[in-house]
Amino acid sequence: MNQNLVYFASVVVGAVLSYLINQLPGVPDGVKPWLWIPVIGLTLLGAWFGMRSQTGAVSKYPEYATLERHLRNSQWKEADDETRSLLYLKSGLDRSQASSFGSDEVSRLSRETLKTIDDLWRRYSDGRFGFSVQKDILIRCGGNPYRYTDGDWEKFISRIGWDKSNSDSRQLTDLEDMFGGTIGGDTTTKYNFSISAPPGHLPSNQFSGWSVRTMMSIYKRFEELGLGGVHCA
Repeated sequence: MNQNLVYFASVVVGAVLSYLINQLPGVPDGVKPWLWIPVIGLTLLGAWFGMRSQTGAVSKYPEYATLERHLRNSQWKEADDETRSLLYLKSGLDRSQASSFGSDEVSRLSRETLKTIDDLWRRYSDGRFGFSVQKDILIRCGGNPYRYTDGDWEKFISRIGWDKSNSDSRQLTDLEDMFGGTIGGDTTTKYNFSISAPPGHLPSNQFSGWSVRTMMSIYKRFEELGLGGVHCA
């Protein structure tokens, strides 16, 4: 549940209770102040729950604090960059080795790493963004994380808004080019770093080393680990 909603609800309930307390007939004025104790307690409980929900991942996994801060502040581009940095780091690479990030590195990513990153993206986008969201959409489009087919991939990237904005510049049309090419290295792909982007649009696939093969490896890893809400039959 959204922590801001929880806090808002507790404040509203507190305000309603305070009104009812003042309307109680026959309650001595000396007693009414004591009736405020549960109201104050409820409001503080809501505030505590909101703060705990907001900082839970950071307190448990401090290395994800920067990603969580960017997501909490709706800094989607910065969060996208930090996501790649974390994946490189957790797979044993650094930024200078970004072009080496591929299926072998993806296979070294732990369930904890992928789930934590994915949970943060889904939490702060209200379920709109995340690798598991993308994987589920791919399956709904008829795709299979274990087996690439260009037709299903085309439907998938169109659904999440990764298709080329200029039809004259669509160069990754045949299976060989798409499977070995890099979606996003081509500047004709425009990413929408805002909450208004289509579901599954982020994290993006726009930098060196992030080929279609690598993205499929990520979705395959999510499927292997049982992450996401939709799975292959």
